[in-house]
Amino acid sequence: MQKNGNTKTQNNTENKVNWIMPCKGKISSPYGLRIDPISKKQTFHSGIDISIPINTDIKAIADGIVYFAGKSNPQGYAHFIIIDHGIINGINVTSEYGHISKHIVIKGQKVTQGQIIAKSGNEGKSTAPHLHLTIREGIYKGKHINPLKYIQITKIPHKTGTGTPVTKVLDTDTVSAAFRAK
Repeated sequence: MQKNGNTKTQNNTENKVNWIMPCKGKISSPYGLRIDPISKKQTFHSGIDISIPINTDIKAIADGIVYFAGKSNPQGYAHFIIIDHGIINGINVTSEYGHISKHIVIKGQKVTQGQIIAKSGNEGKSTAPHLHLTIREGIYKGKHINPLKYIQITKIPHKTGTGTPVTKVLDTDTVSAAFRAK
């Protein structure tokens, strides 16, 4: 058994992952079909956009090894980072962080969950400061999936008028609340 991405993994075994949001913010554009803010055409958005101020700390969502940290690619991220989280439930999983202004990590560096890896920006094909987060099953250029499959944010503590905390379950396709981050 090997430990990667903050979960024990083994072939043919389903394991829950407990990954964190890379920053506190609001999902300004969810995963899936959308009207592209630049082309004004309907396109498929391969990740989530988290609206945050420039120079916000970006954290690794899980343990891993930096696969890439540098400049541009065809997706228009300008500066971006890819972290390889290893094999999770029999599949290699990576995370990509785009539109950053500065990367703090280098290729080949081991990172731990919650470690600051970058500063946010408004770089590349962008209309406002935000972080674009993509998770792929398969090494770089693998199949993109909804990041909320790995980052559990469906329950957010909510206070009632009596001050008693309750759990409010939210639809992850329309979530726009503040997220937990270490």
